[in-house]
Amino acid sequence: MSKQYWNKFYQGLNTDQGIPYEPWLDSLILPQLLSLNEQSSALDIGCGLGLDSACLSNLGFKVLSSDISESALQQAKDLGHAKDVLLADAESLPRVLADKDFDFILANLSLHYMPHEALQKTLLGLVRLLKTPGQFVARFNHRSDINFGADKADERGYFRRMEEGEETLKVFYTEEVLRDICIGVAGELEVLCPKRHYSFEIAEADCQNFGRPKRLLTLTWSCLPT
Repeated sequence: MSKQYWNKFYQGLNTDQGIPYEPWLDSLILPQLLSLNEQSSALDIGCGLGLDSACLSNLGFKVLSSDISESALQQAKDLGHAKDVLLADAESLPRVLADKDFDFILANLSLHYMPHEALQKTLLGLVRLLKTPGQFVARFNHRSDINFGADKADERGYFRRMEEGEETLKVFYTEEVLRDICIGVAGELEVLCPKRHYSFEIAEADCQNFGRPKRLLTLTWSCLPT
């Protein structure tokens, strides 16, 4: 979705009453990443109000919080959830951050606004930003997530609609489709990074943090010593 849409969305949020947060992230992080020194780094992609950024910071990570929306980043800073911020869309991050690497990378419901082919390219670039050991965690819309538009999607899981005068794309995934994309990423990693060991897992999960039950797919990539 467009920067204009998300700026309007975050400008309209009332954060005075506090934003509820459903703890979900800390239990997924590799134990060896939680015992790193104070230089451990994390990237939060599509951070929104920065609730996950705050969680990572509390766990000891130095967090770079990125989002396409200036309004989101400003609110995340005003709420004390984010310190270091970067205005960028997810697809550009592998290029923008090409000279950096991270112990942990998070993309919580921020990578399903692009076609399958673009997602594979973006995942490849993001996973290559991991240190060893390192971990990437992402959550995606599930193909059965009818409370949030899956019933309106086409056979590829693509849901197109008009937002702020332009057509936008939201994608809902089956485990099979997401796995096929990741297998493609794994094949490219073997060629580009033959001395590094990558693996991925996909699991279904439920979330109650959006007012209605939401079905998700959680993708985890790990880069571990051989």
